[in-house]
Amino acid sequence: QELLDNLAALVQNHQVDGVWLDFIRWSSRWESPQPRLYQTSFDPITLDLFQQDSGLSVPHGDARDVAQWILAHHAQAWTEWKCQQITSWVQAAAQLLHESAARPCLLGLFGVPWRTEDLGGAITHIMGQDFAALGRYVDVFSPMVYHRMCGQPVAWIASVTSHVHDLSGKPVWPIIQTLSHPDHLPNGEFAQAIDVAMEAPGASGVILFTLKGVLEEGREDVVQDRFANRA
Repeated sequence: QELLDNLAALVQNHQVDGVWLDFIRWSSRWESPQPRLYQTSFDPITLDLFQQDSGLSVPHGDARDVAQWILAHHAQAWTEWKCQQITSWVQAAAQLLHESAARPCLLGLFGVPWRTEDLGGAITHIMGQDFAALGRYVDVFSPMVYHRMCGQPVAWIASVTSHVHDLSGKPVWPIIQTLSHPDHLPNGEFAQAIDVAMEAPGASGVILFTLKGVLEEGREDVVQDRFANRA
């Protein structure tokens, strides 16, 4: 509620063209070729909410034992509930923008760059991001396709972008990395990443992460050249 109140103040008091939701998922570190996948949040408050919404009764006990019981007996219900927590908040944010923004305002969302088949369906059962359901409320999706951080080839950017578009039915502005991390990112590869992101099916824009990386690594000419050619 505090976040929604802050969002309302932002769009009511400023001429904002768009708001992108970040970290709109369950907790996990994903920026790795082999991310460690944890089920999280088996705390008493979360479990009470899960039981209220699902109608299921969860046994009392150590959090680890309770987690194992839920995942053994009601894994699908747990996944669906996790996704609904994310989707319902995004729905509330979308309604707020529609009713309160001082001007038409896009709602964007930064998505974890996992396709449905990746990592055993972790995009929903770990992250709680259901792009099909979220597509009812989000105007633009921005999967965080940091290919070097994720140990992927540049072509992977297009694969994730088109996948998110197919699921959501909405425009995609993929966000690509400008930083040399975990190793050196040559300007030529960076330029290629922009091209692949812009030309991917479903893409209608591209976001750069971060501007600091562009400036510190001397990529201004690459950015100007790539975007000037598409003007």
